[in-house]
Amino acid sequence: MSSTISLLQWGIYFLRYGGPLVILGIAMLNLISSAAQSKLSPTKMAVVFGSALFAAFLFWVLPAAITDVGKTANSVAPYVPSSGYGR
Repeated sequence: MSSTISLLQWGIYFLRYGGPLVILGIAMLNLISSAAQSKLSPTKMAVVFGSALFAAFLFWVLPAAITDVGKTANSVAPYVPSSGYGR
């Protein structure tokens, strides 16, 4: 059981740290290939690079935000069934 947990934790860490790097790597390859074909102006290249940075940021932040929302949801809007079930 402990080896399974450690394997899953390693996989999560790999996705958490490797995911943004993969996103940025693909974006950089796209930029380099498009710039080599001179299809992109510097402004368009900056927009593509900025959107890749934003995607990597969301990839990094969203799991923590979803976990935080799940933990604090009951304090913001407590679960009270409208039918009176659970009283």
